[in-house]
Amino acid sequence: MVKESRIFMWDFIKKVFRDICSAALDFFLFTTGFVLCIGFVGGLFAGKFLPAIIMGLIGLVLCIFGSRKLWFPKWQERQAKAKALPSVKPATLSETSEGNTVSDFAQESYEKAVADYNHLNEIIRQLSDKELIGQLEKMQAIAFKMLNYMKYHPEKVALADQFINYYQDRALSLSQQFLEFEEMNLNTPEINQLKAKTKITLESFDEAYEAQFSRMVSDKIMEMESELQVARQIMSDAGISNKAPHSSQPADIPREEPADSDSLDFRIDRPFDACGKKQGCHVRPRGRFQK
Repeated sequence: MVKESRIFMWDFIKKVFRDICSAALDFFLFTTGFVLCIGFVGGLFAGKFLPAIIMGLIGLVLCIFGSRKLWFPKWQERQAKAKALPSVKPATLSETSEGNTVSDFAQESYEKAVADYNHLNEIIRQLSDKELIGQLEKMQAIAFKMLNYMKYHPEKVALADQFINYYQDRALSLSQQFLEFEEMNLNTPEINQLKAKTKITLESFDEAYEAQFSRMVSDKIMEMESELQVARQIMSDAGISNKAPHSSQPADIPREEPADSDSLDFRIDRPFDACGKKQGCHVRPRGRFQK
């Protein structure tokens, strides 16, 4: 115990010493750069342009490097958010895959979806609650894919009406109100309770987004299922068995039950669900934001 305490104290002392040395070095670099920038101004007034420019450039570099801890982490955070939240440019939808012209309703709905998506990106960049930011970024990743799909499949915009006019619209409104509460900088029980309820409500919105996206591509899923069924039938008629060593059992084939199930005088609770994996393999637990 004494040895562990000594190790802990030694690590703490080393960390403090490194922080002090780093702060002293940054202060020295910044002040040196600042003095050189002043010398740059003086050199210009004295007519010594070349030495003044060299001095000014060196001073500027030293000032930037000496103050990097003040701006570099925030710059990195902004860059990370910009990558995680790509913006979408409004576009005029082309004709549908059947050759029909896009209706005004579809164009207006798509433009509203794009505007709400970009507006929500701006709100996320201003939020400070990490849990809510993570949830909204997850929702925006799905919304980005949906908008791209709508752009190239305008006939599917009508199927996304609930996503456009309710889910994304509500997400934008609730996030805007949450940001306003943060900017008030009040920690009253009422505001904290409202902020917690907002996070809990938005917690399952990404699943609603995915459900809406699945609805949009349902015809693609059915088309692929039909093609797979035809392919299996053709191979079966030709006497070709498609049984790969590691292929999973099709979901439509019933699972065999034990022949003598009555002889079992106890019940085994198998932790498996319909997908053949452990429970929770595709069901996310709720209440991540609950205290």
